[in-house]
Amino acid sequence: MRKHNDLIGEMLSKTPVKASNNSNLSTLKSMEETAKREGYKPSWVSKKEMIAKRIESAESAADIDEINQLIAAYNLSCPPPMQVYPISLKYLDKCKELWRTKRV
Repeated sequence: MRKHNDLIGEMLSKTPVKASNNSNLSTLKSMEETAKREGYKPSWVSKKEMIAKRIESAESAADIDEINQLIAAYNLSCPPPMQVYPISLKYLDKCKELWRTKRV
């Protein structure tokens, strides 16, 4: 039998789940707390951090095109409420400010 990497399963096995009236919600909350404590970060969070760094150093239309490709890939991997709009060279300074203050 092939061994596979089950990070969430391993984290949940370390933390006992308390029973409650709504056990599905309790299990989900416990899983989220355990994942956060163990340092698990979804891949789309890392992508967003990388996009923010690229926006800070952007200066040209070529940089903007590259960043917008990264944003398109990010939007495909993140939950719908976390999706962001492409940026433009015309509003680059405003975009830098918004991404720096994490208001996107």
